[in-house]
Amino acid sequence: MRFVLSPYFLLLVTTASWAGNVVVARAFHQDIPPMSMTFWRWGVAAAAMLPFVAPRIWEHRATIRRHWRPLLVLAATGVAGFQACLYVAVNTTTAINAGLFFALMPIAIPVSSYLMYRERVTKRQGAGLALSFIGMVIIITRAEPSALVALRFTPGDIWMLGVVASWAVYSPLLKRLPESLPPMTMLTVITLLGMLVLLPFYAWELGTVGGFALDTPNLLAFAFMGLIASVLAYSWWNRAVSLIGANRAGAFLYLVPVLTVLMGVFLLGETIRPFHVAGAVFILGGICLAMRAPSGGRAPANPGPAQKKRTPRAGCD
Repeated sequence: MRFVLSPYFLLLVTTASWAGNVVVARAFHQDIPPMSMTFWRWGVAAAAMLPFVAPRIWEHRATIRRHWRPLLVLAATGVAGFQACLYVAVNTTTAINAGLFFALMPIAIPVSSYLMYRERVTKRQGAGLALSFIGMVIIITRAEPSALVALRFTPGDIWMLGVVASWAVYSPLLKRLPESLPPMTMLTVITLLGMLVLLPFYAWELGTVGGFALDTPNLLAFAFMGLIASVLAYSWWNRAVSLIGANRAGAFLYLVPVLTVLMGVFLLGETIRPFHVAGAVFILGGICLAMRAPSGGRAPANPGPAQKKRTPRAGCD
C-alpha cells in the first residue's frame, strides 16, 4: 500500500520551495548570470533523476515518441522559458513591476485552460482569485495607491510577460499527457529537452558575459535550486495539477510572495509590516474560497477533457 499525500500539502511545499528559489536567486544574481543559473539548475536536477529514471525512459520510449510535441512545449515553457525569463527579469525590472506581473499568473492559467479545453472558472473560484489578487496588490504596493500611479515599465517587464505566458501554457498542458507516463519520467524527459532548448542561449551568454565561480556558496545554491526547487517542487506541482486541475492549483501561486516575505523576515532579518499581514489575509482567504467545492457538489456543466475523472497516482514514479 502506497501513501498518498494531499494535493494541497504538495502545493504548500511547492510554493515554499519556489519562494526559497526567489530568495536564492536574489542573493546570487550578481555571481551567477541568468542563463547559467537556469541551465545548471536543471543540470543538477537531471543528474539527480537520470540514474534512477533512465530505465523508465527506455521502457516508455514509444509513449514518449508519440507525445514528443506536448513534451517539447512543456520543456520550452515550464523548464526553459519560465525560469530563464524570471532570472533575467529580476535583474532588469523593479520589484513592484515583477510582483504585478506575477499576480497575473493565477488569472492567466484559467484563461489558458478555457482556450485549450473550454474549462470554465466557477463563480467561487473567480471570487477567490479576485480576493487573492487584491491581497497581492496590497503587498507589492505596500498599501499605498500612489505606488501604482508612479508605476513605470522597464524592458525587464517584457521578460515578466514571458514568465506569465510560459506558466499559463505549461500548467494546463499537463492534462494532455497520458496516465501511463510516470510523473518522474515525464519530468526527467522535459528537463533534458529543456536543457537542449537552453543550450544555445547558455553558449551565447558564456561567450559574451562569462560563467561563474565554482565555489561552495554557488554550488550549494545550485543544489537547492536543482534538487528542491526543481525536482521536488515540479514533481509535486505536476501531481497536484493532475489531481485538482490547473485552475485550483494556480490559486496557490499567490502564496509565493507571502512565503518569500516570511523567509526574508526569518532568514534576512527584514521587518514584517502591517500591509504584509493585511495582504496575506486576503490571499489566504481567496485561496480557501477558491478551494471550496461548488454548492451541492454538482459537477460543472459541459466538462472538458481537463475535467474528466483521473485515477490518482501515489508517489512520483
